Amino acid sequence: MKNELSHAELPAADPDLVSLVDAYLEDHLDADRKRELEQRLENESAVRDYFVDRLRLHAELHEILQPALVEIVQKRHILLDYKRGLPSVSARQTHVIRIGDRLTRKFIELPPDAGGYKIHPLFYVTVGLGLMAVLLSAFFIFRGQRTQPVPPPKPPTLVFRNPGFEAVDLADDDDAFTFTLPDWQDYFLSQDTGTCDLSRFSDGKYQAHSGNNVAVIKWRGYVTQRLKYSDGSDLLARKGLHLRVRGWVLAGDVEHEFPLRFALRVVKNIKPEMLQYEPCYQILKLKGSAWKKFQVDLVLPAEGLVLSPSDADPGVRDRPPLDITGHPLTLTADNRGGGVFFLDDLSVEIVPQTRAKNAE
Repeated sequence: MKNELSHAELPAADPDLVSLVDAYLEDHLDADRKRELEQRLENESAVRDYFVDRLRLHAELHEILQPALVEIVQKRHILLDYKRGLPSVSARQTHVIRIGDRLTRKFIELPPDAGGYKIHPLFYVTVGLGLMAVLLSAFFIFRGQRTQPVPPPKPPTLVFRNPGFEAVDLADDDDAFTFTLPDWQDYFLSQDTGTCDLSRFSDGKYQAHSGNNVAVIKWRGYVTQRLKYSDGSDLLARKGLHLRVRGWVLAGDVEHEFPLRFALRVVKNIKPEMLQYEPCYQILKLKGSAWKKFQVDLVLPAEGLVLSPSDADPGVRDRPPLDITGHPLTLTADNRGGGVFFLDDLSVEIVPQTRAKNAE
């Protein structure tokens, strides 16, 4: 800002002009007084000079932090006339400056020079004020953004997809059962597994733990899902990886105890010959007709991950060992003992090594 505020000589003995300009700057001009000011600005160059100087003074007093609105309008004038009996067309172009208050959005229009071809010096003054205002606003906005720390993005988490098996609507299904298991059965299909509306499927004998649907696993059936993070990336095998799977399970046979087997696997081949590698598993022995909350911990070996195949087609002779480090992991829950199991509301998490040691 300048050390001395700029000022212009006031036209002699004209307190009315001072009153008009002050009322404009304070937004107190009524319609009649506004027209009076506009007429004087149009007809008197000394009034225009005084008005511009007062605007500049006003802006300097506010340190241009709340500048007036400046609008520059380009107008084209087409004149249709007759000269010497022949039609004539002439065109000219003018620039009109409108200055307004930022709060009230009211404008006063300053006319161009009488000739319409020259740009009035006020044009450059107002453009300069507008540019300074924009630059100052951008500076303070940028400065404010830099002073506010940006929180780091949340790391992805390991999640089951369709953990409650509600991704299909069985309301119109007559037998309340479908072999479809959205987001499950990666790589393989099982004729002994599916999704059911448990209440209708069991004729009211059982209810789902939550919602309507559950996964049903009959003898020799299984559910399997390729494990992924919330951002869609795969969970890869590494030494000492510790997973904890929780959920709810219902054993459909109340008289006998049957095993439900959970395992982590790496699927190497599917066709023409299936080949899988299993670094860890855990077995739950269950019976009864009530929902039970379960937890299984699956921990990959810490010494090494070079494994021999755990599952292969019977005719496969070549069963080479494989270092499964860096390969995508798949979780499997299978019924190899008999009976029927129902699963609902599953969750999975990676257990940090410190937590695992404290649990021990």
